[in-house]
Amino acid sequence: MRVDSWRFGSVFLCLVAGCGRAPVLQDYSYARGYAGEGRLRAEIEYAAGRVHVGPSKGGGLYEMNLRYDPSRFRPIGEFGADEVVRLGAEAIGRGGFRIGRRRLLPQTAEIGFAPEAALELRMVLGAGDAELDLGGLRLQGLRLWSGASRSTVRFGEPNPVPCGSAEFKSGAGELIIEEAGNSGCPDWRFEGGVGSIQIDLSGAWRGDPSMHLTLAVGGVVFKAPADMGVRVKMQGVVARFDGARFHQDGKTWTSDGFDQAARKVDIEVRSAVGGVRVEWN
Repeated sequence: MRVDSWRFGSVFLCLVAGCGRAPVLQDYSYARGYAGEGRLRAEIEYAAGRVHVGPSKGGGLYEMNLRYDPSRFRPIGEFGADEVVRLGAEAIGRGGFRIGRRRLLPQTAEIGFAPEAALELRMVLGAGDAELDLGGLRLQGLRLWSGASRSTVRFGEPNPVPCGSAEFKSGAGELIIEEAGNSGCPDWRFEGGVGSIQIDLSGAWRGDPSMHLTLAVGGVVFKAPADMGVRVKMQGVVARFDGARFHQDGKTWTSDGFDQAARKVDIEVRSAVGGVRVEWN
């Protein structure tokens, strides 16, 4: 998947022409009906605005309904010879906007995938707000790169199939994971810049997961079920740990009763400034 650095940088800029005018939006739709496909690889690139991803509502293998500003963005809709579907909206030149203008951009996209097909999803976000409702989808792998976006990833239902891994890279934004245990993914990896990460560890874990986080400035909050065993290994000069019911051994914090817990998570955090807080539910 091609990720050009200028696309992330452009989200901080505002067009000289048109900044003070309300955009004239156009509609664009791209879809393919479900015909018994067992597997789908999908790549989403979304430069700016609001986007929602979830199960398809019209029975399609994939479907996208986009409302966009044609003077600043162009739609992406392509099913390539490599059998990868590419969806979203890319910037034309300097098609981004200032973070403070996020609410002024009404560009929206609704993207859906068939819950019957095993899905490998990659997604690149510029600036804006993203909601991924992935519960019930047959998710085999997830990669999410975000710039200045606020991204919420929900797993409201257990994944019917095993998932290899979930990987996240965020810049100056905020990332929220809800009911991570329903994802079916045992291996989680995060890289963060100056944003924040919140991870809800509830859900129907198939086994004991591991999480690896590399944070520059931002911090991370874990919300853990009361009966879960949590072990956190910290590395970093100014990294801090905050959590009740833990005992410390060097830079490792282990929750009381960890060895006896039916579900366990091992967390490794490499941080320069940010810290870790564990809240029990």
